[in-house]
Amino acid sequence: MNGGPLPAIIAHRGYSAAYRENSPAAWQGAIEADADVIEIDVRRSTDGIFVCCHDADLKIAGYSGLIKHMTVA
Repeated sequence: MNGGPLPAIIAHRGYSAAYRENSPAAWQGAIEADADVIEIDVRRSTDGIFVCCHDADLKIAGYSGLIKHMTVA
């Protein structure tokens, strides 16, 4: 070992193997699992509200269009 820092443990979208990704439960699970970093996906709706969603659209939820072109309602 060269004495440098160890690689960081990064929880991609929280602890998404055990919890719904990008959810508070996934973030808490990652903290409890001693992750060094929690990566989340944040997007902004057209009315300026920040939301956590991996994809730029909501096709997975049955909606068409980009989040940045939608209001939160």
